[in-house]
Amino acid sequence: MDESANVAITISRQLGSGGSHIGQNVAKKLNFKYLDREILVHTAYKLGADIKYLQERDEKHSNIWGDILRSFSLGSPAVSYIPPISGLISDKKLFETTYEIMRGMGERFNTVMVGRAGFYILKDFKKLIKVFIHASEEFRMKRIMDAYKLENKKEAGRIAHESDHQRSSYIEEVVGLSWSDARNYHLCIDTSVVGFNKAEDLIIKIVESKYPSSIK
Repeated sequence: MDESANVAITISRQLGSGGSHIGQNVAKKLNFKYLDREILVHTAYKLGADIKYLQERDEKHSNIWGDILRSFSLGSPAVSYIPPISGLISDKKLFETTYEIMRGMGERFNTVMVGRAGFYILKDFKKLIKVFIHASEEFRMKRIMDAYKLENKKEAGRIAHESDHQRSSYIEEVVGLSWSDARNYHLCIDTSVVGFNKAEDLIIKIVESKYPSSIK
């Protein structure tokens, strides 16, 4: 193993499971760079796009994503021209830019990256920990109600279901894999059982055990 390689922790998560919160704390405790919204910020800057425009398209699929990603799996980001479906930026260009930013950041820093098929995009990294954070429906609905200031549990459930559907469809279209399949990850954590603090400790202990020389 290349000891000079950086450690990358990818976190895939269900909405309301606390995945982003856990990712932030793990990055802080390990002194790693945390990347979630910053990926969008860098992408928007590089493309000269409005951040709100990219947020609306974040982790959502279209039918051409599979062709785009399959071109990367063959070793080259270059694909034949695919016309944009909508907006000023084609899905092809958006994916290429996000792909380059995530890999570039992973090569420069020890990182914790949230979402956006990171577990697949960084799959050839020498020091990689892939995590899936999930939780019970009741646990998630309560957190969503708190976050969105909702009083209706049914509405919170609808938001959770819609988010799951969008993320699952995105991963299926982009990489041809099941988003919630445990075989895609090194560690799957139910935060409604384990809690946030223990979830963070589990991830940190794995990193410390596998890559002690990378901890500063």
